[in-house]
Amino acid sequence: VATIAGFGVAARLAAEELPARRAHAEALVARLRSGLGDMPGVTLHGDPGRTSGTTVSAGFDGCDGPLLAMCLDLAGFAVSSGAACSSGSPEPSPVLLALGLPVAAARSALRISVGAGNTAADIDAFLAALPAALARVRGAISDGDWRTVEP
Repeated sequence: VATIAGFGVAARLAAEELPARRAHAEALVARLRSGLGDMPGVTLHGDPGRTSGTTVSAGFDGCDGPLLAMCLDLAGFAVSSGAACSSGSPEPSPVLLALGLPVAAARSALRISVGAGNTAADIDAFLAALPAALARVRGAISDGDWRTVEP
């Protein structure tokens, strides 16, 4: 009985917090999409008019998504390459391929998520660090030396 009552309280609190959490996530996603959209060589995937969600998918010309994710991880940012449904797979996102993206474009994609603990300052820091990470990865690919991605 106590567990059922506790679940009821948790469900009520979640319902009360949902509008504020949704607004917070939507503001962060809009900020992220805007910043990424201003960068050359970045392609945003999905519907630009969507009004909910906590994830942005973007492709980065001339980059390998897993290598870029590793480089960003070294800089303190957790992102993912590929689709959540195929986490850990070296293959490009089957969702992006199904949408008609070429294999190279799908391989360049990152999935960037925001959550309740993220702030506008976090988004700004990510957007500020991204150009250097892109330059390192593109340089490593053109040089053929993957070790150059270390910050």
